Amino acid sequence: MTPSKCLLFVSLSFLAGVFLRSFFGLSSFILYEILFLALLYALIFRKDRRVLFFCFCCLVFAFGILRAQNIAPIQT
Repeated sequence: MTPSKCLLFVSLSFLAGVFLRSFFGLSSFILYEILFLALLYALIFRKDRRVLFFCFCCLVFAFGILRAQNIAPIQT
């Protein structure tokens, strides 16, 4: 995969995380589950570059959700 496609997929993963969080209230459990599973799959399938890239995109997706949670206004 070319570096430009890698950057495209990573950017889209981050934007998808922000988009998903802005429309749906996601719990922290889902965020931690995505992070844990991505790290677990990365450790298990560390020799396959495609799986590692998918895990990296999942991590960036979770960080997009985390970013949107941190800047969201507090509703009282």
